[in-house]
Amino acid sequence: MKKILSALAILTMSSTAQAQDASKEGWFVRTGPLGVLFDSKADISVGGGVIPGASADTKDNLTLGFDVGYRFDNNVSLMLTGGIPPKTTLTGTGPLGGVTLGKTYYAPAVLAAQYHFTNFGPRFQPYVGAGVNYTLFFGTSDGAVADLKVNNAFAPVLQAGFEYDIDSKWGFTWT
Repeated sequence: MKKILSALAILTMSSTAQAQDASKEGWFVRTGPLGVLFDSKADISVGGGVIPGASADTKDNLTLGFDVGYRFDNNVSLMLTGGIPPKTTLTGTGPLGGVTLGKTYYAPAVLAAQYHFTNFGPRFQPYVGAGVNYTLFFGTSDGAVADLKVNNAFAPVLQAGFEYDIDSKWGFTWT
């Protein structure tokens, strides 16, 4: 079974380790809820033959996520996002509609460069970003499919969001 995943991170109440001055340059760390929304497709085969029209749907998950990043200047940052590996259920679609195929744990990681717009003031900064997601699947358990195998996957990532600084150490981030 091949699986493609795209992730959307929603991070709130972020603790940021940054300098106390007006510059945002330097390292930062954030943590909070991480929502993972799937865009999946699968090739399901039995006995070496692909089942026409069969695919899989996955449940979206919420887990504890984290960001580690570096702000090169007030506008440009590079960030790695990850989280505690959640478990999702794979459910058949098409001719396998509604059948629980199995379950798997996964660990998504997103590496993205971001551009922050600073013309809205020092506390509110919208941003856009682009990067790559790599998702490692492990710990599969069979359902209707024996010997379930889910392949690790790369996927492009586009981001849009904002940061709002509550004070010099705490902020709110929405991606």
